[in-house]
Amino acid sequence: MDHRRAGEVAAEQGREKPSLNEVYDHLIEVEAEVVSTVLEPLPGALEAVRAFAERMPVAVASNSTAQVLDRKVRALGLDEIITTWVSSDDVPHGKPAPDIYQEAVRRLDVEPDQALAIEDSPAGTTAASKAGLWVLGVPNGHDEPLSCHFVADSLADPRVREFMTGWGI
Repeated sequence: MDHRRAGEVAAEQGREKPSLNEVYDHLIEVEAEVVSTVLEPLPGALEAVRAFAERMPVAVASNSTAQVLDRKVRALGLDEIITTWVSSDDVPHGKPAPDIYQEAVRRLDVEPDQALAIEDSPAGTTAASKAGLWVLGVPNGHDEPLSCHFVADSLADPRVREFMTGWGI
């Protein structure tokens, strides 16, 4: 692997050293391209989102940048069924701060205590809990405790179906 600095490579190629913004934009573009080709949702996640979306407005709240989140949503085919998506670019602070979930419920025009967040990380469950949402935690390789009302090993877990029944699904 070539460990030279971008400025050294640019100088050798007769180009100007890229700005920090140019490097950042390029990294986000590459991440978005990679994400859209290798994205693998949690087992049962797409089915759960589709089931909820048939009966109520659904938002995706993610610490991803807007460009990357847009790619993820479109790559999974969720852009046609969810109401809105909120990225880290849309709020002052990402998870574990509650900002992303506060913006999501605002866009959905629902009260936080009438909303359910499905989260797979400690930062996500903390953000949703701080925002006042009900939280279903599905740990995805995390050993840290999740701040949630209900926890399941997978969204494909039959207990999740029972939990969803309580939400009219």
